[in-house]
Amino acid sequence: MRLSREYYLLLNRGKTAGEGEAEPNCHFSADLLWAAIKQGLPLDADQTEHAGCCRDCRDFVEQFSAEARQAGFSFPELLPQLKRPAFA
Repeated sequence: MRLSREYYLLLNRGKTAGEGEAEPNCHFSADLLWAAIKQGLPLDADQTEHAGCCRDCRDFVEQFSAEARQAGFSFPELLPQLKRPAFA
């Protein structure tokens, strides 16, 4: 599934024009996760791979998801079938 333009721009926020193809920011933003929840979409394969290697992002996604569910939101898992490295 392809990301909507809004979702893609949230992921790549902070990049300046002329940088070519934007690479993902180092860490996920609340805006990115909120957009995924509102659209009912899991994070894409690249984002899921990043979360598998980045404990800060993985913990943030898990905490943000838990708080959104406690607030009454219903949405699919943001990190489906996350493969965690042995050192995480």
